[in-house]
Amino acid sequence: MKTLGLSLLLVANAPAAIQMITQTATINNGPTPDASFPLTTTIIVDQFDPSLGTLLSVFLSLDTTAAANVRADNESANESDYIANLNGSSVGSLGTLSTTATIAETTDAISVIADNDAAADFIGEDSADFMVVSGAASDSDSTLAPGDLISFTGIGTVSGTVVDSQGWSVSSGGNALTEVSNSQSSTTWTVVYTYDDGVPEPSSALLGGISVLLLLRRRR
Repeated sequence: MKTLGLSLLLVANAPAAIQMITQTATINNGPTPDASFPLTTTIIVDQFDPSLGTLLSVFLSLDTTAAANVRADNESANESDYIANLNGSSVGSLGTLSTTATIAETTDAISVIADNDAAADFIGEDSADFMVVSGAASDSDSTLAPGDLISFTGIGTVSGTVVDSQGWSVSSGGNALTEVSNSQSSTTWTVVYTYDDGVPEPSSALLGGISVLLLLRRRR
């Protein structure tokens, strides 16, 4: 009878169910002149309602893409290989969490002849049209620290920022006049709360009921 009583105690203290709450949104910037970057967006996230259970962890992720049309015109008397470069980033900050998704892309080289028209018209064999140059990156951060979770717990909101930046250039051995147009970015941020809801798993509750029945039957 003591053995059956111990079995009931262990089942009654079985782990509760682990649940998740996800909040996400996408920030679209552009198309806009390149000079408009960096762009800062405020993000607002609902706190974890403590009536649902105990918050265990908070996860923040950023997935970002950047793109623009890039052209270059050779203004020198020398032919050269032109390469377009994209350097961008999306930096997220929320509570004690921080993420930096960094984009670094280079195109294949385009061979350009020496300036043959004395015009910055981005037309002809003395120019390079890279069309759309794009890149993508992602990053994440998380915390389990009780001190960090305090600011995410309550019935209000938590605010943070996402800063999107872009930088474009053309590498060459000559004098390249560069044109960047239709710069744009898209960043999706995601916040995930993982929590213990304090409710035993159905299978554990069933085993507990069986143990009680066995205990009562043994006593009879």
